[in-house]
Amino acid sequence: MRLYKEAHALADTLGAQYLAQRGIPTDLAHSNGARYHSRFPFKLTAAPAVVFPIYSGDRSGYLVGLSARFLCPERDTAGEKQRAAGKPSWGLFGTRGVANVPEIVIAEAPIDALSLAAAGIPAFATCGASNLRFFPKLYGAKTVICAFDLDAEPTTQARIKTAMDRLKDEHVGRVVWLKPPGNGLKDWNAVLRNYGSAGLARYLRQAGAKCRPTVLGWLDHGDSVESAPNSLDEDAVCIAASYESIAKPAVSQFGHQTGPTCRSV
Repeated sequence: MRLYKEAHALADTLGAQYLAQRGIPTDLAHSNGARYHSRFPFKLTAAPAVVFPIYSGDRSGYLVGLSARFLCPERDTAGEKQRAAGKPSWGLFGTRGVANVPEIVIAEAPIDALSLAAAGIPAFATCGASNLRFFPKLYGAKTVICAFDLDAEPTTQARIKTAMDRLKDEHVGRVVWLKPPGNGLKDWNAVLRNYGSAGLARYLRQAGAKCRPTVLGWLDHGDSVESAPNSLDEDAVCIAASYESIAKPAVSQFGHQTGPTCRSV
């Protein structure tokens, strides 16, 4: 794809600075295919962006699209933070080792997948929460953990619910929804920026441990955490329930408002 070939390696670029500000190490992003494009197309103009490769969801290895994250959306793109090129719905962004762990973890945006990778969890990004159709065919009976953003927008909620209902019907394995804490921490990159990779890992372990059966038991326990969300609300972590409580947060023991954090569906 021409736009990806035009992009530069991240080191010593504004793209690397942008990712560093969001807690993503340059080496981690580079090793997972992220590049810097100084003039990514936007309407009739262009703007600097970090670009993430999207490869075919059928494991053929073809580059089918790009997901671009603009560096200065307020200045350059009228507030629009992301834009895609090619055929992003035909594939996925994935971090190294994502198919080799016991459970399949899916985030929405590449920067969230990289945030989870920084905490020791390889992850896919669908570049849109409704793009889940590849997983039943590719990953058999593996548990699929949908680590989507918290989003109060009703249209987005409805699209996520529809996609997850379809995934639940088609996938022979278990499907779990693992949610960020909320109260300003609506996605995994926000948790990473506030608590660091060790704090994010601790939060994920706690949330996974509350599921029945548990998930993410393979996540490394060797890190030392000084600053992290405290223990989770017993009732706000993994519930076999309807989607009605998505927009009705509960208050956890560590002071954040959070919806059900890990839910079997």
